[in-house]
Amino acid sequence: MPNSLNREICCYCGALAETKDHIPPQSFFTPDEKKSIQLITVPSCFNCNNSASASDEAFKVISGLCAARLNKCSPDYAKSVRKTLLENNKLKSLLVNAENINEHEKKILIPTKIKENFNSVIERIVRALYYKEYGSILSVKNLSVDILIGFDIEHTASLIKNKNTVISFLKNINFYSLKRKIVQENVFEYRYSIAKDAIDASIWCLLFRNCLLVTCISLPDSAGF
Repeated sequence: MPNSLNREICCYCGALAETKDHIPPQSFFTPDEKKSIQLITVPSCFNCNNSASASDEAFKVISGLCAARLNKCSPDYAKSVRKTLLENNKLKSLLVNAENINEHEKKILIPTKIKENFNSVIERIVRALYYKEYGSILSVKNLSVDILIGFDIEHTASLIKNKNTVISFLKNINFYSLKRKIVQENVFEYRYSIAKDAIDASIWCLLFRNCLLVTCISLPDSAGF
């Protein structure tokens, strides 16, 4: 008798699902946090689930740097980040002596060599959440990602407002009108909205550890916004 997972499709590529993927990655959570919350899982094939370990490590370290800079990094999470850096010399070498956080502009400047890995985690999270909320695969090839340091609601509201002029489905949307889901207070929450008249058009605001705020917008690849 086939496993029940085999009746689902991978939320990333549409292939047969063989496992479950955790969103955000499990490495983002401390052991105590994993015990106290219901982690989000989505159906995934082995290839999509197992090909992201290096990216997950980069994501954890960058989020840890943000939290530490703003004194919001718990001892357990700081310990986990240090352990990752000790075991990953390549990642450590990319970050040593690099000024990765621009506090004045409230932006995080990710070294080019690991930015692609970091963004791939953000895209994976958004695609998984889209599937979780709407039950279908987000098929757009590219997502627009804006990364901020600090819980800067006004900056995010301004960002969305500025994009209103070029992206029609955002015309009547502001940060406070987005649907809000809290996975764990001060650890991870997200806000989102989907266009009613444009398939695959959506906006997502992901807040990690109350300090790393990512705004992600998806648009149909053929859209003329």
